Amino acid sequence: MDNNFGQNNYGQNNYGQDNYQQYQQYQPNYNMDPQYQAYLQQQQYQQQMMEQVKEKRANRLCTISLILGILGVVILPLIAASTETLFTTSSDAGFFMQEFVATANLLPSFISGSCTIAAVVFMIIARTTAPRNKFAKILMWLYIAAFVLYLILVTLAIAGIFWILKQFIP
Repeated sequence: MDNNFGQNNYGQNNYGQDNYQQYQQYQPNYNMDPQYQAYLQQQQYQQQMMEQVKEKRANRLCTISLILGILGVVILPLIAASTETLFTTSSDAGFFMQEFVATANLLPSFISGSCTIAAVVFMIIARTTAPRNKFAKILMWLYIAAFVLYLILVTLAIAGIFWILKQFIP
């Protein structure tokens, strides 16, 4: 058992001086100049206002990130699936029309991926500007869980493909 009661990390005795210094930090100093006290209170008020502004900005960024995340993961892939059937051409269509259709089918997928990347970037910006913001923390863990779920699903899909190939190819 460690008997370092009353000693700091350097082996010197402090017998509660750290707690006393923390207590003194929150006590008003009545010997201080009133103008200086007013200046300190103003600085403290401005700092609190800046924290509130950062929290509001982080909440806005998280809302934008959530909208982009839902748009990129749910809505735009559904649109991409519907345009796949919408932009089909017959085999006798010209070469340029077939290239246009191929490009038009890739566009929603590209936009979907861009929205997902932008959602993660906005979450990172919100998390760095306001590290204690709960919305940003929840969103970060939501994106991490979605990424882990995505990796698990891709791994299962690859394993399923190998299993099917193993069944049909001797």
